[in-house]
Amino acid sequence: MTDLSDQQNFNNQDYASVALLIEKHNQASPEARNLQTLASDIGLSELQVQRLFSRWAGISPKRFAQYLTVQDIRERLKSQTSLLDLSLDAGLSSTSIVHDHFVHFYAMSPNQVREQGNGITIRHGFYASPFGQCHIASTDKGICWLAFTDPISRKSAIKQLEAEWSNAKIVSDENQHLNTIKSMFTAAQNKNPLYLHIKGTNFQLRVWEALLKIPAGHYSRYQDIARMIDAPGAARAVGSAIGRNPISWLIPCHRVIRASGVVGHYRWGQTRKQSLLAWEQCTFPRQ
Repeated sequence: MTDLSDQQNFNNQDYASVALLIEKHNQASPEARNLQTLASDIGLSELQVQRLFSRWAGISPKRFAQYLTVQDIRERLKSQTSLLDLSLDAGLSSTSIVHDHFVHFYAMSPNQVREQGNGITIRHGFYASPFGQCHIASTDKGICWLAFTDPISRKSAIKQLEAEWSNAKIVSDENQHLNTIKSMFTAAQNKNPLYLHIKGTNFQLRVWEALLKIPAGHYSRYQDIARMIDAPGAARAVGSAIGRNPISWLIPCHRVIRASGVVGHYRWGQTRKQSLLAWEQCTFPRQ
């Protein structure tokens, strides 16, 4: 996650206004969820709201409102079966619009989001690595989870995996990834490609794809990643997407540091991030 030093033109009032806008959006009827009405409700002009979102999120308020609507539909998909009813309740005129929004934000159709791994078998295990214990899981399409964890946290790690793939069949198999773990942390790198099976929003997938382009032994900054995905004002959103990366090391979020040069936070611990960067600097010196 980025810190305040990574933001341009950021202040506490920005978030206060955004939070109020989200509250008004959630409380409003579908007909009242337009920019003019919502801006008036929080005491700002439409132009001020446009500028606010450009600073805070790097996207338009319309796109952000669409995301909130889709997020609400996603939650209700768990208990409601009729996509048409959900569409009409959200003020959308057809299921095709909902489908397009889901593909844009989640890179999945509503049915795929609803299934959450239904019919998929995931094999997982815990393995020793130079940087502590690894928890690795994969489907028949590729690795879907790679986390560093402490030996005493195995139950917690499994619960996190189950939360990510709530309807999948999860099977313990300590032999599944032995060859993978042996080849991951070598100077020669693994010559045989490792396939990944990841799911996330369209924006998250773009960020994670950009991370794959950072060579070992190098590092980047949040603003650099934002520019790589043609969203130069979205450093904050980039930080959030990096923090949601489900596959450590192979999707190298550890290679992103703060604008000040400080290593910064890491989902699997700041000390581990420093260790990963130092090992890569020594193993893969810059040319």
